[in-house]
Amino acid sequence: MTQRTTTLPSTGVGKAPWKIVFPVVMLFFTATGCATLQSRQVPPVAEDREPLETRITQLERENSLLREQIENLKKTSGQEVEVLTRRLEKTQKTLDDTIREVVRARSRIQGMASAAEASAMFAEARVHLDRMREKAFNEQALGDFEIASAYLLSGKKEMESGNPGGAAFLFEIVSSIYAEFRNSNPDRVVVSVDSATLLKAPSSTSQKVGVLHRGEAATGLKILNEWMQIRTPSGQQGWLLRRHLH
Repeated sequence: MTQRTTTLPSTGVGKAPWKIVFPVVMLFFTATGCATLQSRQVPPVAEDREPLETRITQLERENSLLREQIENLKKTSGQEVEVLTRRLEKTQKTLDDTIREVVRARSRIQGMASAAEASAMFAEARVHLDRMREKAFNEQALGDFEIASAYLLSGKKEMESGNPGGAAFLFEIVSSIYAEFRNSNPDRVVVSVDSATLLKAPSSTSQKVGVLHRGEAATGLKILNEWMQIRTPSGQQGWLLRRHLH
């Protein structure tokens, strides 16, 4: 049998550090490399899965720690951020390679998921992605949305190429990302410059309605190109340049 090649779309590695957000995917692998998310476990069909399970857990933990360090350092030390970003790229590549291995393995095993089941999971994942699109405003949330979009597209390709098991696995990842996304305050944004002018409309010539200072938080309402409409805790609404927020 000819080995299939699975291509996962780019998940944003190499972009600004705060855009690098990775799915928390707890995988339980079988002896052939098959897996499912912990949030939707099925009884294992084989033993000898400890090495891969341990490796995935280690990668996820390292990714989480690196993201936290990058977020803390990005305003003070560009050199250290660059070093951590390179480490993060390496761990993400390893994680992506492992996911590809699972998808390929599922293409060789019958009964992992039917075409109808994969189609239902695809529909559910699309709903999750639509909700993320509506609610994502801060950098982490936008990064989550970007990664989930990549996995949804990859899952759709697997489904169309006759690998419903691999597609279902990728759609489960989307659902897992969405579960984390909902609890991350995706519409909370924070001013990242000393002062940011709040405008009545998304135009630099618009009427000034206020000023926000570094560290002040607000709620994102709408994105329009380089602008974001926000609401302050006092209820005041206006537009800010997106580059002044994170």
